Amino acid sequence: MDNNILISEVFIRPHLWDQKNKNHHNRFVLDKLWDGVATKLNTTSMVRNKWKALKDKFRTTLASIPKSKLGDGATNYKVEWKYFQSLLFLKDQFHPRNHRKKMQRETAEEDEDIGFFKTLVQHLKTLSIFDKLSYRMEIIKITQKYINN
Repeated sequence: MDNNILISEVFIRPHLWDQKNKNHHNRFVLDKLWDGVATKLNTTSMVRNKWKALKDKFRTTLASIPKSKLGDGATNYKVEWKYFQSLLFLKDQFHPRNHRKKMQRETAEEDEDIGFFKTLVQHLKTLSIFDKLSYRMEIIKITQKYINN
């Protein structure tokens, strides 16, 4: 299978690669388009696997480019992999994952004050609704006392 032809055939079918395309997640449309690509390449359904491998390699190669070289300069940055330039149309399809929420969660879990209050939860679960409300009000009063001093 010729990878350059595969890349060209996928490129002319944006539904297959453009996540913003309204039919990108439509299984029926995608199956029909992949069948067309397979027919053009005189092969079977292995075109999807080959495309996935090319796309994954592009993603990892793109991620290895120093951040200072990304942006408009990515097209001029010299990469050894021969299909990189051909797959640059995919560049905007990959977004870095936001690890900020995960870091905030981990920081909160490590915070000793939060840890202390988590130890109280098991005791709170045994209280009635009325007792829980009273308990919360007492905690607020105690907190205000120490904040105001």
